[in-house]
Formats: sequence, C-alpha cells, structure tokens
Amino acid sequence: SSAGPADFFLYNPVAGQRDLVQSLASGSRIVEVRRTILPELLRLNAAGHPNGHTPFSAYLAIAAMLAGYLRGSGFVSAGNSRSDDEPNVRSYLGHPVNHQWTKSYEFEAALAAYRDRWLPGAPVYSSPLRPLYELQIIASLSGDVDGYLRTASCNRVRGEGWCRSCAKCAWVFLATAALFGHELAVRKTGGDMFADPDLAGVYAEMAGLTGEKPFECTGSEDEVRTAIRAVGQGHSPDDLPALATCLRSSAITTARPLSDILAGWGHDDLVPAALLSQVRRYGPG
Repeated sequence: SSAGPADFFLYNPVAGQRDLVQSLASGSRIVEVRRTILPELLRLNAAGHPNGHTPFSAYLAIAAMLAGYLRGSGFVSAGNSRSDDEPNVRSYLGHPVNHQWTKSYEFEAALAAYRDRWLPGAPVYSSPLRPLYELQIIASLSGDVDGYLRTASCNRVRGEGWCRSCAKCAWVFLATAALFGHELAVRKTGGDMFADPDLAGVYAEMAGLTGEKPFECTGSEDEVRTAIRAVGQGHSPDDLPALATCLRSSAITTARPLSDILAGWGHDDLVPAALLSQVRRYGPG
C-alpha cells in the first residue's frame, strides 16, 4: 500500500509458492485469492466442447488491481519483462501472434489507458522489470542464489518442480547455465537437460533456427542465441547434445555477447518513478 510494506498477491497458489512468499514477506501481508471453475464449464469440457485459453496474465492484472483497490494500494506491480514483447509468430493474417501479449508493454499501456478513463480510483498496474530482459532479471538474483533455486514455474507440473521436457524448462535451464554455470542449472531443474538430444528441436525453435517460437514463456530469440553461444564456449557441439545443432549454426556463433544483453534497456515510461532507480541497477545504470 501507499504506507507500509507491500502486499503479496497470490492466486490459487500451490504449497511451494506459498512457502516461498512467506519466507519473503517479512512485515508484509499476503493476500490470497482462490477461484473455482463453474461446474457447467467442466461438464461442457467433459462433453467434448472446445476449451479456450484464458488470457491469464490479464485476469491476474484485473484481480490484483481489485485487491489493491480494496487494500488502498497506490500501485500494483507485476514481474513481466522486455522479453515478453516478442511475438511467437511474426505474421498470421497480417498480424503478429504473441503467446505472452498480456505480459507485453502494449498490453500494459492499453490497460493504463483503460484504467485512467474508466477506473481512476484503482491502483496503477505496471511491471517495474519491464525495461529488462529475462536474462537480466535472473542475473539480478546472483546475490540470492538459494532463493532462486527455490523458484519453479513449469506449467506442466504447476510450480511443484520441472518436467525437463517443455520449452519453458529448456529456457530456464539454458539461462541458468549461461549465468551461473552448468552445475547450478542441474541443481535447479534436477537433471542435465543439455544431455538430452530430444530437446535439440526445442532449442532450435527457441533460437529461431527452425519452425516457430514455442508457445511458452521463454526468453527472446536474441537472448536464447546469446545464452547458447555463452554456454557453448570451450565446448565441442557434441559435448552438449541438446545444443549441438544450434552450436553449429552461424546465427549462434555470431550472436550478441552476453555482456551486451545484460546492458540492455527497454521501455520505462510505465515504471513507477519510486522504483525506477532500483531497477536501473540491473540495466545500463
């Protein structure tokens, strides 16, 4: 809120998420919201009716703004990044398709305009981390690696660990290895994903070498290429079966250096002024 510690907003959390927040929320209040799906929808699903995908981040944004309004908060902060602006499909029927659009700068700007016009009493919603790439955000946790190891975000096992077969797990393993080393990446996910040749296609898609970017929450194409290049230094491609195809590509060998990505800076006009100086510590300064 505007006075005192920040609230932590949890939505249908699993035990691991709740435990992590409780360890961080010293002096803060945890606001937990639960949702129950209408039985009618479940019956329709069981009968074979199409099941659409909820724009979950938009749903969370509105729910958090409502909770913030009831709590008297001045603003609601999310953890979305610059990486979320990149589309998965460059053009479909003349329009880009972004799996993470409701985490993008475009969405946050639209929500801000909607709030200003129709909900002026509601807290401001924004992502203070918006100017930063995911690699920069993960790098900012170098002072609390133990805390970083406790986070989990695989959608297939819902925050309870890592499946080690989806694009999101592949990205987290790659980013961790590039920033903190291969051994820590193994500790993070519970297995060596670079040793799995079945992931070669996933990494090639994430790097933009083939197909389309997976419809998962991953880093940008530039980040993936940079991270693969960083991990591969000092290795033969065959040392890392999951990355072997990528490491033989000129798109990887000529990728931007890691230091370049870590010095990047994107849109910051939606970041609350009170938080901007703190976020700048992890960008170009």
